[in-house]
Amino acid sequence: MTQEHSVRESCVIDFERTKYAKDRAPLVTEPQQMHAVRCLERGRLGAAAMIGRGSAELVRMAKENAAFGPEVGTDFFDHLTASQQPEAVATDECVRWVEQLERRLQHDVDEFDYVLHATRRTLRLDVEDEAILRRQTQLFQCSVHFRPTRSAGVVRVLRTSVDRLLRLEDLLSFDEWQAEPLPRVRVAPGTYEIMLSPAAFEVLLDMLLLYVHAHVCGTPGLPISANDLGRMILNPGLTIDHRAGRQGMVDDEGVPLSELPLVKDGVFLRCYNDRYAAKRRGEPLTGQGFRSWQAADRPSHALPRPNCPYVRVQAGAESRASLMGGMKSGLFIDSLSTSYNLDFLIAPVRIPIFRAYSVENGHVRGEVEGQPILLTNLLDLFRSPLVLSKETQHLYGKELPYVYVQTGSILEPS
Repeated sequence: MTQEHSVRESCVIDFERTKYAKDRAPLVTEPQQMHAVRCLERGRLGAAAMIGRGSAELVRMAKENAAFGPEVGTDFFDHLTASQQPEAVATDECVRWVEQLERRLQHDVDEFDYVLHATRRTLRLDVEDEAILRRQTQLFQCSVHFRPTRSAGVVRVLRTSVDRLLRLEDLLSFDEWQAEPLPRVRVAPGTYEIMLSPAAFEVLLDMLLLYVHAHVCGTPGLPISANDLGRMILNPGLTIDHRAGRQGMVDDEGVPLSELPLVKDGVFLRCYNDRYAAKRRGEPLTGQGFRSWQAADRPSHALPRPNCPYVRVQAGAESRASLMGGMKSGLFIDSLSTSYNLDFLIAPVRIPIFRAYSVENGHVRGEVEGQPILLTNLLDLFRSPLVLSKETQHLYGKELPYVYVQTGSILEPS
């Protein structure tokens, strides 16, 4: 595929979202499309992207941008292998699943409501009009509110998954205290034991992964760099790899997903990259050049970026019940904001807590009022003696446990 002049890559991503809700017919939203073009002109890379259907104008823009683009060499698009990934879940399977959910809820609980959003993402990648990748990915997000008994409080459950419908047992599982009418309690600023739900842990993990992002890892002044490869950088109990069963998968550039973990037993094994970052750093491809998973993203997100949508943190040996039962005075943080200070790689992170519960002597005493701030040094937290639960949750493509942290600082809302 190496040529002296132009080589063109074209990627089209279509999104179709269907909403299933109680007592309503399935609602299919207007399909949305993202289009990206990358052109290799005399060893320089030009790119352009847009929301909506692409055109010859997009190709012209990409070619013009190549004059000012980075030098990547004429072999940038070499070593591509055509790949057909498995198709997504069929629509009639979603309908049958919703019917099963309704029957289960009608039988098991007193009152209920639910909303399932099923987003079908269809990606088509061509290089020089040769089909490189055809993939359908299905993303599921289901929110269920139910009252287990007439006298109980309302239980709120949100679950997500990729390419598989949720297990009803996972969707309807809850702790007994969640169904109790809980008082609202104030928490004074101070240091507490912390237990993180998988959803709260995901926010902190995504921040941590930036340290081993290929574009970031070479930045001077950061506490982790490529020089730390082969060294222990995190708690020795932490292994960060990819979800089991993802063997044979390719990224959105047609590159196979690396089977080598990012971190094993706390030891830094590799950065993750897309094709451009690997070329720029002279490193092997890791198969983590992914494009947008959301239809409402910016046009530039139709271009590949280093990303880890299928990452897994290997589980521990403790049950989540024993983690909470051993807490003397702490917080169970169920939900964290995704808005925080942007200098968190070099400074302590201040992140608002959306939902948390106060725990004393292993018992939940109430839901925390307001939105206190979790203050922590990210690397110190991941180097501390973390305890991981044996239970895990799937959060879209990720697989994550509950996490106990010995100490965390809580501030009043700013």
